[in-house]
Amino acid sequence: MLICPDRVVVVDWPHAWAGAPYADVVTLLSSARLSGVEPQPLADAHPLTRHLAAAQIDDLLVLHAGFLLRLAVTAGPGADRALLKMATALGRASLDWLRERW
Repeated sequence: MLICPDRVVVVDWPHAWAGAPYADVVTLLSSARLSGVEPQPLADAHPLTRHLAAAQIDDLLVLHAGFLLRLAVTAGPGADRALLKMATALGRASLDWLRERW
């Protein structure tokens, strides 16, 4: 967390990257499924995702799921089990949303 004079900014340093402005929205919405929140209505209403072609969201969900699930299955024996469990759950959540979209 970065505490600024007028706000608090949360930064996911291990996965910091530069990309399309909608990428964070899509990956966050896919993870919301784990809390029972359906992402599609939110994506349909969000200003960064509502005008996207379906393939743009689908492509990002494929990439996100692949990244996380590859991490989970290729980790070595000393890997943090909680992290691997989280990566698996988040990867599956992206795939579940993708399956519903298709």
